[in-house]
Order: sequence, then C-alpha cells, then structure tokens
Amino acid sequence: MHSFEKEKTESSHIYIATAAGTVSLFSIWAVWRFRRFETVHNIPKALFPKKLPDRTQTFRSLFGYVTRVGDGDNFRFYHTPGGCWLGWHWLRQVPSSRSALASKTISVRLAGVDAPESGYFGKKAQPFSLDAKQFLSKTILNKNVRITPLKIDQYSRLVAGVQYYPISHFFWKRDIGPIMVQKGLAVVYDGNDGVFYPSKKEYLQSLEKKAKKKELGLWSQGKQLILPSQYKRNN
Repeated sequence: MHSFEKEKTESSHIYIATAAGTVSLFSIWAVWRFRRFETVHNIPKALFPKKLPDRTQTFRSLFGYVTRVGDGDNFRFYHTPGGCWLGWHWLRQVPSSRSALASKTISVRLAGVDAPESGYFGKKAQPFSLDAKQFLSKTILNKNVRITPLKIDQYSRLVAGVQYYPISHFFWKRDIGPIMVQKGLAVVYDGNDGVFYPSKKEYLQSLEKKAKKKELGLWSQGKQLILPSQYKRNN
C-alpha cells in the first residue's frame, strides 16, 4: 500500500511538472507570436516573402490600426497583434497623440499602385491627389487593416498589400489597391521595383484599362495627364 501511494505521489509530481512545462512553453510561444513591431526595422526578415513574385510561398500578415494617412498611397500603421482578442481598443488603447505615435508606427506604402502626388516642399500637388487621399482616409483612417509585408523601400517605408474590413468586426476583407485603380484615383505602379500582392499586376492593369476608357478620376484629364511616375521624375 505504501508503495502504491509513493508511485501515485510520484505520478502526480510528473503530471504537475509536465503541465507547468507545457504552460511555460505556451507562454513563451504566445509572447513571441504576439509581440508588437513598433517600427519597420523591428519586423523580422522571416515575415517577408523570400522570392517575389512567387505566389506558391506562404505570405505572412500583420493586423493593426491606421493612425494617419499621408497621401493617396501611404499611411501610418500601429501594429496591434491579436486585435480585440488580446484587448486592443477595450483593455489596451492605441495612443492618440502625434508625439506618442512618432516612433511607434510603421510607414506603409501601398503595393502595386501609384496615386497622384501631393504637394510637398513647395511642389505643386497633382490633380486628383486630394481626391485619392480623401478616399483612402475615408476607407481606412482610424480603422483596422491587415497588411502583408513585401519589402522595405529606399525611404524606409514598408511596401505592403493592404486589406481593409468594409464591415467593422467582420472577417471579410478587401484589397484597397484595386478599388483605387478602378475609380481612377491611382494607376498601376510601373517601376521595375514594383511588387504586387494580393492582387496580381494583370488584374490591376485590366481595371486601369476600364477606368481609362471611362475617363474616371485622373484619366479625365486626357492629354493633360501626367502620370505620378512622370511627375516624380520631372520634380
């Protein structure tokens, strides 16, 4: 009987130790899995696709909140890993002051599209640049988005595929780039360094062709149109 009790006690200790070890490992994994990236340089290389435009590989995404829209194709992103499931927006708040967000947000550039240039450093803004910015602001500002990191550009911006949620708190999401191209508020990015995800370049080009035919947005300028890429080269 004494031997049986001893074995039972030893078994209990083993179960407790195993359970404690499992909890510890899970805690370590959870901390690693849901760690927050404050800047673009905090994002590990493992989250970027190894080879583009290969779509057979796994693409990783980040969930977060848009704190500011700079112009028609870039914005500031506050990473909120786990979203509301980990208390964001009800137990944990996203800072609201610009100074608090200055070093805690990621500058994101929409992948695959190019919006008209806003006026910076004394440069004149392109026609429809304000329209593009207003549309992007209305669609994603102060809302949750899911971004897919593709690369970091020469301005230390994260070039990413960006999907938003048309209906708050629902899982259905849409790629923002094609919508802007479809409305004539952006064109397909034509640089050699272009990356495209989740929408393919060919799909964006088909939408651009339709917008051009209908003379929507920037295409309404006809022969007066200067593409964003041309404008940047000339300025």
